[in-house]
Amino acid sequence: MCVSISLLIITLLYHTLLSTVPALLPMYAVQNHKFISKSDIEAVISSKYLIELLFSPAIGIYSDSIGRRNMLQGGLNLVVLSTIVFGMAGLFSDSRYFFAISMSARLFQGLSMAALNCMTRSLIFQLSKSQAQAVMFLGFYLAMTVIANTCGPHLATYCLSKVGYTEVFCY
Repeated sequence: MCVSISLLIITLLYHTLLSTVPALLPMYAVQNHKFISKSDIEAVISSKYLIELLFSPAIGIYSDSIGRRNMLQGGLNLVVLSTIVFGMAGLFSDSRYFFAISMSARLFQGLSMAALNCMTRSLIFQLSKSQAQAVMFLGFYLAMTVIANTCGPHLATYCLSKVGYTEVFCY
């Protein structure tokens, strides 16, 4: 029960964090990197979803051999590290470096999200005492995902008005 609640809180936090990118990146890039096109920005944003789509089946297949908790911990570490790197890209004034670092960080965010989404759902069913409890927590998990993806862009816009682009992702 306690582990399932922890998974729900973690889900809320990492989905909120990653949902800030589509809100902040276009505004920041237009203001500070005139040589980055809209299609470049769209590629950076969508690359996470593409990698998540491509790697989720493989992560699901190999998770038992590596360990679900190990995969979850690795995904959490990778999402934190890649998000910090994504924010640090804002320190580069050269548009090429900004684009390359942002794209690389987004690809690793997609890999981490594939691990986190697969393992969280799997652990909810593994740790629940009954199928009814598992279904209930899965419903809460999906609700947390929706809440986070709804609140993240609003939170990002508010934070950007108070602090800088890099600070939103690094602190």
